[in-house]
Amino acid sequence: MPKPLRSRLEGRQALHAVIGNSGWLLFDKLIRAALGLLVGVWVARYLGPTRFGELAYVLAFIAFFQAVANLGADGIIVREIARDRFAASRILGTALVLRFCVGVACWTGAIAVMALVNGVNDPSVVLTALAGGVLVFQAADTVDLWFQSQSQSRRTVVAKLIAYLLSNGAKVVLILADAPLAAFAAITALESAAGALGLYLAYRRFPTSGRWEMILKQGWQLLRESWPFMMSGVSIIEPARLNTSPATPSPVPRRMARR
Repeated sequence: MPKPLRSRLEGRQALHAVIGNSGWLLFDKLIRAALGLLVGVWVARYLGPTRFGELAYVLAFIAFFQAVANLGADGIIVREIARDRFAASRILGTALVLRFCVGVACWTGAIAVMALVNGVNDPSVVLTALAGGVLVFQAADTVDLWFQSQSQSRRTVVAKLIAYLLSNGAKVVLILADAPLAAFAAITALESAAGALGLYLAYRRFPTSGRWEMILKQGWQLLRESWPFMMSGVSIIEPARLNTSPATPSPVPRRMARR
């Protein structure tokens, strides 16, 4: 490293932590991009335009509920923990309970809406029920906010990257085993569950100073501050996710297609 640059970095621990975090996050993005390209193309070719279009439709539909279940509170939670590290257990505990409850409600609502639109017996309802499990398991991402506030993103990257590698390996196995479409939908939820388990194990090595607890007053305050961000996330993510490429069938509900 050049001497002028080295002299600027020496003794600046906060800057070292930021650079280290950025490096891990960049590494995570590169691995995901490479695997997503290789395995994703293989999955698309295996499923074909029709089945892959059905899966893409369901995942885009679930993305709307994901934005709601997330509460749009990530930045607020990290900010509050950075202000008062000893309040982390109360803030994180409150956020975890809220996200879990809203995630279960969103999962149930997604299945109900899909059944209402396409009919109870439509295969898309089963796909939504399987892939929609991510709405519940993503509540565990609250642990990631603790790591972010303490510049420990490496722990999150390792946990989630292992889950991502396992899920892509499972997709390859499913392709070789000539698995049905429902199995690929289930992999989405299983990846989220594996990531949640990895975050739990990582948290046990780097826990907060106190036991997590739900504080009702803190929950109301969090919801009051986060709902504008949640609405913004919904308005941004949905048009982007519902747009499909020319090679992919338009994600139109079956009942509408018949008309």
